[in-house]
Amino acid sequence: MLYSPADGVNQSIRRKPALVVALWFLFSASSAGQPDWKSLVRRDHPRLFFNAATWPAVKSLALGAESTTFAEMKERVEELLRSEVSSGDHGAQAAEAALVFLVSGNTRYRDLATRLLTQSIHYYQECQRSGKSVNWYSFSRISAWAAYDWLFNHLPPEERVRLGSSFLEAVQNVQPTRARKAFFRENWGGPRSGF
Repeated sequence: MLYSPADGVNQSIRRKPALVVALWFLFSASSAGQPDWKSLVRRDHPRLFFNAATWPAVKSLALGAESTTFAEMKERVEELLRSEVSSGDHGAQAAEAALVFLVSGNTRYRDLATRLLTQSIHYYQECQRSGKSVNWYSFSRISAWAAYDWLFNHLPPEERVRLGSSFLEAVQNVQPTRARKAFFRENWGGPRSGF
């Protein structure tokens, strides 16, 4: 008997309910007994890229084998201390200042990192109001989140809330929804913007 495309379509339509049921059983069996995903999120800080248990090794590297790299980073942060911090995307610089603070304990670096995060948030808000993207890449915003996480234990509770809620608002404002138009050169992955 010759194969007809219509036969394949009919067979696939008939098999769909069975496939759906099989996938449901497979998924429910694999998720049975699994903890709720929220219970897997660490409650302590820091938790991005390192944590309290791994921090001593990170600090040891910064002061030992990677001391040259750390010294260069510290010099960049010192230069920022001597300059005016304007509105802009300063996530990477905030992460460097936060790391230098954690290694040195000098609160000047914590305060600088906090100012850089605040200026970054203002910049994110300006971009959102202007209908433009912060950056094509998200590296600096990932660094900003890391800096916030690393500073968390060293910030007053009201500062934690102010920065954290501002970051979450900035993230919410860039989600592709029908409530807003796409930013200039923003790619939502559809037939109008490309894949």
